[in-house]
Amino acid sequence: MKTGLIKQATQKAKLRNTLNVSTIPEYINKILSLNISLPEKRKISKNFKKITGVTSTQIVHARNRHPYYKKLKNKNHNMRQTQRNKKTKQEKKRTWKKSELYEFLKLNGTLTDLQLAIHFKKSIPAINSIRRRINLGKKIMRLQKEPIWKKHEYILISELNLREKLKNLENGLKTKKSG
Repeated sequence: MKTGLIKQATQKAKLRNTLNVSTIPEYINKILSLNISLPEKRKISKNFKKITGVTSTQIVHARNRHPYYKKLKNKNHNMRQTQRNKKTKQEKKRTWKKSELYEFLKLNGTLTDLQLAIHFKKSIPAINSIRRRINLGKKIMRLQKEPIWKKHEYILISELNLREKLKNLENGLKTKKSG
């Protein structure tokens, strides 16, 4: 019976200590050291916020920087990453159809990589490859002073060939300037 009273007294002393801290990281360390239930921790947090004027967002910000919580967040990182990869992974390598590429041009500015990958049932690296082809095509068109509506023609060419063509064009311009 006495041990139960002693435990309660030490817990109350720890609670008073918790509320007497001056910084949020100290408060987080004290809360983690307490062996109490979640509802009790919520009450303590509520009182701490009232006393110090700290907001919930400030506490969350400090928690995100605490090593204990960083470890918790990184614990399931691999699982979340594999789930994300499963959404976009395909069994065999597929080539892009012309219709898909034209649709990609329309959706390119509006959707993220992951959304495009899910929409076209492709991988994120495949989406990035098409974006690189578009950018290379734009650079080539600027150098050749072609209208921008011709960019769909450059998507059909492989990235390696586009890089070669761009390099040749840049070298040709350098020799014209120097000669």
